[in-house]
Amino acid sequence: MSGDDRQRALGGLQITAMEAETTQAIETLSLSPALVDPGLIPILENRFTEAQRCLSHSPMATIMLCGSLLEGLLLGLANKKPADFNRSPQSPKDENGKPKPFKDWSLAQLIDVAHNIGILRLDVKNFGQHLRNFRNYIHPYQQMKEGFEPDRYTAEMSLTAVKAAIYNLASNVRPEKDELSDDWKNHPDATLLALVSLVGSWNEKKQADKEALSRILDMRYEDWIKVAREILHLPNSPLSLKDGVWVVTHRKELFKLLGSRILDPNLEVFKSLTTTVLKEQDPAFELPPEERYAASIHGKVPSYSPAIRSGLAEGLAILGCYPEACSNCTLGNADITAVLAIRDIFDGADWTLWGSLNGLLPTLSEAAPKEFLDAVETALRSLPCPFDELFAQEGVGITGSNHMTGLLWALEGIAWDEQYLVRVCDLLAELASHDPGGQWANRPANSLTDILLPWMPHTLASIEKRKVAVQTVIKEWPDIGWSLLLSLLPNQHQMTSGTHKPQWREIIPDDWEKGVTKHEYWLQTSSYAELAVSAAGLDVAKLSGLIDHSDNLTRPAFDKMIETLSSDQIRSLPEDQRQILWRRLSKFTKKHRRFPEAEWSLPDELLKPLEAVMDKLAPTDPLLLYQELFSGRDFDLYEESGNWEEQRRKLDERRASAISEIVAKDGIDGAIRFAETVSSPRDVGAALADLSVPDIEKTLLPDFLDSENEKHLDLAGTFIWRRRHDEGWDWCDRVNRAGWSHKQTGQFLACLPFSRETWERAAQWLEEHQEHYWARASAFPYDAKEDLEYSIEKLLEYGRPHAAITCLERMLHSKSAIDPQQCVRALLGALKSSEPNHAMDSYHMVELIKHLHSDSAVSDEDLFRVEWAYLPLLNQLDGNKPVYLHRKLANEPDFFCEVIQLIYRSNKEGDKTEEPSEEQKAIATNAYRLISEWSRPPGQMDDESFDAEHFRNWIEKVKVSCAESGHLEPALIHIGEVLLYAPQDEDGLWIHRAAADALNSRDSEKMRRGFHSASFSSRGVHWVDPTAKPEKELAERYRQKAEDVENANFHRLARTLRDLSEIYDREAERIISEHYEGDEL
Repeated sequence: MSGDDRQRALGGLQITAMEAETTQAIETLSLSPALVDPGLIPILENRFTEAQRCLSHSPMATIMLCGSLLEGLLLGLANKKPADFNRSPQSPKDENGKPKPFKDWSLAQLIDVAHNIGILRLDVKNFGQHLRNFRNYIHPYQQMKEGFEPDRYTAEMSLTAVKAAIYNLASNVRPEKDELSDDWKNHPDATLLALVSLVGSWNEKKQADKEALSRILDMRYEDWIKVAREILHLPNSPLSLKDGVWVVTHRKELFKLLGSRILDPNLEVFKSLTTTVLKEQDPAFELPPEERYAASIHGKVPSYSPAIRSGLAEGLAILGCYPEACSNCTLGNADITAVLAIRDIFDGADWTLWGSLNGLLPTLSEAAPKEFLDAVETALRSLPCPFDELFAQEGVGITGSNHMTGLLWALEGIAWDEQYLVRVCDLLAELASHDPGGQWANRPANSLTDILLPWMPHTLASIEKRKVAVQTVIKEWPDIGWSLLLSLLPNQHQMTSGTHKPQWREIIPDDWEKGVTKHEYWLQTSSYAELAVSAAGLDVAKLSGLIDHSDNLTRPAFDKMIETLSSDQIRSLPEDQRQILWRRLSKFTKKHRRFPEAEWSLPDELLKPLEAVMDKLAPTDPLLLYQELFSGRDFDLYEESGNWEEQRRKLDERRASAISEIVAKDGIDGAIRFAETVSSPRDVGAALADLSVPDIEKTLLPDFLDSENEKHLDLAGTFIWRRRHDEGWDWCDRVNRAGWSHKQTGQFLACLPFSRETWERAAQWLEEHQEHYWARASAFPYDAKEDLEYSIEKLLEYGRPHAAITCLERMLHSKSAIDPQQCVRALLGALKSSEPNHAMDSYHMVELIKHLHSDSAVSDEDLFRVEWAYLPLLNQLDGNKPVYLHRKLANEPDFFCEVIQLIYRSNKEGDKTEEPSEEQKAIATNAYRLISEWSRPPGQMDDESFDAEHFRNWIEKVKVSCAESGHLEPALIHIGEVLLYAPQDEDGLWIHRAAADALNSRDSEKMRRGFHSASFSSRGVHWVDPTAKPEKELAERYRQKAEDVENANFHRLARTLRDLSEIYDREAERIISEHYEGDEL
């Protein structure tokens, strides 16, 4: 790599670090009266300030204040929006089913309802619930019981939760928009403004955009831009300019005001231009899905800017929604122009065009809804269907994308209009039939449900029309319709984030309110419930699903379901089919019987009919009748709540009785066949162990001990464990092992507790073949009361380092003495172990490494090997550090130079481009990981003091060594980065003078660059305050630091700090400008 290449590469490195601050900046809170009662505002604002003041010295106080602040915000908003909060199905009710007064709502309920009605995002809701849990520790006994010890990080998380909620809630309050003056009607360039209002926005840095403007204005762009700049500077201008992007503000009003100046020829040019621009396909689709996020790097960008594409799509919507404004055009021509443009754009559209238009589809759908629906329908009938490919393009992770979201939002927007509801629902159902599923929440079936939700429909269609829509879906797409019906049944856990609303087409009245009356809700749910029972018919799978929703059915629908389940047609089904229904009924009724006091529990009068049907459908064959007892879901099988030990004993008795009946009917072989059909053969083995059945041991042992059938192994394993538990170790010794193989003996021992008694028998019975036990042993350390050190040695001897680590962690937890050599061997052995991956436990490994740090008996060589091997786990952002390696870097300049040489090529190698081996790449990656996380500057001692002389000597040795090897530039950059952590000087200067002197040196430009990069990156991930207050504070902080070091005669370092200050000044200006511009638009 050449010097210039290295310079560019190093310039791009940004090391994430946490900067230690000596003072805490206090943010202020400014709440809107639209959010909470004005009298409450100063109280909440003061609590926000006080919570920050307590952050460093009293984290518990911060947590309590944040909890009360969040509760006050949500309670205040509830009082502002009582209808929305009370109508939520999750609103707490009194004994009469009416919403409780807001003063009686818990914080948890306020959070859940705020999310349910779409005010709090899911991530903010989850943060809020964590904060609520923390606040519960205001009760001292609760804190003592759970050992909760909050620190600054816990408090900061609580403060972050409140900040997120504040900005989420504030988004519900829209600023008043300025009105457009009628004076523009008489402006000399009003005609040009009328035409520009159809374009909406463009980027003057894109040649194609400028040509598009010239085409619609019928003039040279250079001439137009002179006019535009004059208009831009007029008061209340309808034009704005930011970073080369021109935007028409108050666009709808401007079009209505000046639309009469648009003539038929203008509309023809506009249609042609819009079709040309919007039919351009995004070249990013030429790249593989995983590379599309970097399309601009590959030069795969459209000719036209996103600004003009979006602007023209909005122009079509405005034209289609307000055609009457074009009063001097031929009657109906404005409407027709929008319709024809939509037809032309989607004519022959393949998946790449639909994908290219994804973000614009909601807007285009408003231009001509009928024609848009025609286009969707045509695409669905096409072979191949473009939407199949778009579903297949769906990606996951940070760079993943969903190219169907725009289409779903478009259909949701159209569905608000009653005349289109049935057709939209039919199309969404058809799309759902194409949907292969995925991780994105935007799915056709979800949109369908959200539109028709009985308690909060997202359509203006009448109840009757909604029923027609549901019936249509059931008829046309039965499977989708069935899922839709289940999702529309009453469900207190249901929530919605709303659907897309039209932005241009004025369909939703200003006085429209979300929610429905109780009567309207009843009409819908009763209709859907009865439809669900009717749709289920005699289909066993659908009836099973319906049983799970029995508590959500209206009484008429419930009675109809009972009638169906009791019918001769159902009772005459084959036994295996009846068993499916019987098991569902059994599970459902047991759950409700177990929790009779729960709000959701059905009353006895409804459970009895279900249980009566269940008894009629019960299998007569024990092999079918008792399968549910051995499902492995013990909790679901308990018949009562509380006293879990007693419930467990009763369940064991029922299982033993069942197996006894099966053995009496079909013998041991029948029990084995039964075990092969159930989910938990272990429970069969335990039940068999409780029976006194002749020859049972001969049947199971030793043949099942080396069986290839996993269920046979599970059966025998639990049988052995239970017999030993009930009859003691003497039973193990009495078992006739004559003729057993070493493998069978080892497996038998592996079924016993992991304790000294088992280990002694392994030594006696297996002698030199003990690997057959130790390779299989569960290594469950809680079985062993002592002697874990012996088992650890054996596990290491027989290649089980991960199991040894589990035992070592148990010793660490119980504060037992740990052999450091065993610990080192286990950690290093785990790196090349062939044990299954599920045995890996990174938490235990890190805890053991921390223990080694505190053990003086551990050699430096061992610490070096362990920390180097486990560097990926020792991430200081998680509170862990490779302490020894950081100290070694800070103390030994030769080691620092060696690490630098592992990462970077020497500038003395010229154009040598020999490809490093995979091993060299891995070593370089690890070395870079170490140097990137390094946070102990040279000169810092173990007692936190700073040795200036050692620091200077270290710097000098590194400079000499790296200059000789050709690695000086990257070395200086990394030194600059670690000096971010330099302590303050004894005289109070914020940075130690020795460090400042090194950074200020005439030949330390690269070191200052590293310091600059680390300082900027130390901010990390942050939320954006529209007022840019954090950016202003950072700018001022770096200005003050610059002033301090300049006064201390470090003027070059001061320039670096002032550059940081200027960066944050510009960032603050950008944020304020964008926020202001967003409000204007």
